[in-house]
Amino acid sequence: MPRFRDFRAATLALSVSDDAFAPPDAARTLLAMYPNLVAARETVTPASLGCRRLGHFGFLRRPAGEYFWRKTAAWLIPGVSAGEPAPSDALATGTTAGR
Repeated sequence: MPRFRDFRAATLALSVSDDAFAPPDAARTLLAMYPNLVAARETVTPASLGCRRLGHFGFLRRPAGEYFWRKTAAWLIPGVSAGEPAPSDALATGTTAGR
């Protein structure tokens, strides 16, 4: 833990409001352990995705999971919007523009 402050990275932290295993408060606590992260944080609610429930594995299930994958692709790949699928060539080559 003493070296956590030495870690520097851009970070995307997506939390789910009804995640009993890793709730948003736990994500905030974890991120606070890395004071030099540049973190883009978002807490997603089931209602914001039109779902009754997301839980810990909601990002893996359709249709809500598509939001998380698109959001991640948009963060990793410049020029990809969160509302559109990522270009297959960028995903296939692993282009991440320095991240």
